[in-house]
Amino acid sequence: MPVLGLAFFFSLIHSSLKIPFFLEQHVLRERV
Repeated sequence: MPVLGLAFFFSLIHSSLKIPFFLEQHVLRERV
């Protein structure tokens, strides 16, 4: 099992989940 590929895949999912969250926080902060 390619651990490096798995780690890359996990980090890709993690960052793709994290980016919209930060954008949403920024938009909520701008509105307030």
